[in-house]
Amino acid sequence: MVSSVPAELGGMASATGVFFRYFGFCCSIAIINYYGLLKQRLHLDRFNQHITALDPVAVQKLASYKQAFLAKGMNSEQASKLANAMLSKSMKVQSQLRYAMDYYELISWCILVIILLIAIYPYINRTIVNVKANQPAPASF
Repeated sequence: MVSSVPAELGGMASATGVFFRYFGFCCSIAIINYYGLLKQRLHLDRFNQHITALDPVAVQKLASYKQAFLAKGMNSEQASKLANAMLSKSMKVQSQLRYAMDYYELISWCILVIILLIAIYPYINRTIVNVKANQPAPASF
């Protein structure tokens, strides 16, 4: 029950509150999905552009994956395929991490803006001219 509205509007006020809570939840899910689909794919594409046969880190990582599979008794061809799959999986994990960093950076900026608006609201509220008050008009030339 919402107590700051008249009794006859209580049901509508409650429904309005639930609606805005649900709307906020849907907006947050939409933002998460947007960042999950778009930003994660952008980071994955960037990683794919930088991973080449000339990249010493990628070659070293592939060699270590292949050595680990060869040490477990796999043949060379199968170990190479699994090493490539492991490198791909580690790139997806890295892109997921980068997407999460971008998402939480956006949320942090939004929270900072909201906090600043709450902090300066009293100052803005005092500077708004109350046109309904009986004040004399400013002198003009």
